[in-house]
Amino acid sequence: MNGRFGAAMALDNPVLVNWIGASAMRALIARGRPGTAMPGFSRAAGGNLTDRQIAILVSGIGQRWGHGAAVGAPAFNAQGNSRQGRQDYLSLCASCHGPDGRGGASPGAIVNPDYLSLVSDRHLAAIIVAGRPDLGHPNWRGYAAHPLSATQLSDIVAWLAAQRPPALGSLDAGAQFSSRSSR
Repeated sequence: MNGRFGAAMALDNPVLVNWIGASAMRALIARGRPGTAMPGFSRAAGGNLTDRQIAILVSGIGQRWGHGAAVGAPAFNAQGNSRQGRQDYLSLCASCHGPDGRGGASPGAIVNPDYLSLVSDRHLAAIIVAGRPDLGHPNWRGYAAHPLSATQLSDIVAWLAAQRPPALGSLDAGAQFSSRSSR
């Protein structure tokens, strides 16, 4: 599949590589993504890589796939306005994803509760900025007659985040299993 059509965005997306930046990429490789299947690869996180090896990976990824493609890309601010995000969504995204985000002519639903429960706001912003070329999703430059602004990005992410189902709470599995094992 060469990094295409998977659950995650392809690492060879130059907009993604540049938008994330070397510092954040270094942290992702070193520490992983808590709460996801991505482990930390640094020795401090239980992996096998030294800090120097991680630095070499980050440098190589940037040199191979970076190419400055995110120049001018909007920054993400977690304090978006969901009401305005709905309006921005309707004018910029609904033609493909449908007026309620449940799917359009070809793209799937983007308000699927299972999906929204699994991804962070930052992940949603990354998809909007970098696009998913493998799925025909444009990057931040391809939404309208002008590139998406930082405010529009933050507002659309706020609207998407507002579509998440309420958290179910957490099960203290450790306590449950330890009480069973002590019987």
